Amino acid sequence: FYAIGFRKPHLPFAAPEKFWELYDKSEIKISDYDIAPIGGDTIVYQWSELAAYKYYAENYFDTNYQNIRVEYEDAKDLIHGYLASISFIDSLVGRIVRKLKNLNLYKNTIIVLMGDHGLHLGDQQIWGKHSSYEKSTHTPLIIVDPSNPNSGQCMNFVELLDIYPTLIDMNGIEENPALDGKSLAIFVKEPSLKSPRLAFSQYQTFQKDRSFSNYMAYAVYTKDFNYIEWQDLDNNRNVVQKELYQMDKVRAEITNLSEHPRYSMLQHALSSKIKKNFNF
Repeated sequence: FYAIGFRKPHLPFAAPEKFWELYDKSEIKISDYDIAPIGGDTIVYQWSELAAYKYYAENYFDTNYQNIRVEYEDAKDLIHGYLASISFIDSLVGRIVRKLKNLNLYKNTIIVLMGDHGLHLGDQQIWGKHSSYEKSTHTPLIIVDPSNPNSGQCMNFVELLDIYPTLIDMNGIEENPALDGKSLAIFVKEPSLKSPRLAFSQYQTFQKDRSFSNYMAYAVYTKDFNYIEWQDLDNNRNVVQKELYQMDKVRAEITNLSEHPRYSMLQHALSSKIKKNFNF
């Protein structure tokens, strides 16, 4: 068993020059959804990572991401660096796979490639990962089973909590009922299978000495909607903000519908699912 972690593509976006040269900056496009969601989150703190770098602290620092926008050329530089970092890690993953093949281990080794979060690259006017929007919570996940020829893309909602139960299942180890998460082995065998599953996330604010220092965001993601509920952990889990977004093929939160009477029953149902999932 090997667990191998790569820091990239976290900031700073540093990679060997040849990986920068893979991309023509003039052809790099900024996000088509670079406007903050209407009526959306005002709690998330945008600059937790970029503000650690002097240039961005001096030119773009703000306590509310909706107040400010990264200039076009700077945005392209950031995206360029992110792409270079991704390609750098891609090459390192390739070296590991080649080594498995050279050692004659590839045909009996299950490979799981995963990330711990997504990243906003100007999407919804956010630069970073500190949100409950799908750009932050949609992570890479590839599972390779050398004994299974039916590889393919699975379009179901899953969670990182599912990886350990999946590996137990795929290795024939007895299931532990105390584990969170569910085995994905059936989807590895048959990627085209459909599931009515939902996905959940939670994210705690980390800013010190602010009124929202101990807020927790609980979110549930479905095929058609994303619902986020901010709770004040210092005040009996009082809900301080709700966000409901209708999702389309681009999976971008655009307009907060939580105040719309038409969606009150749906919102109540999704809120109940959050309470049940997190046991409070």
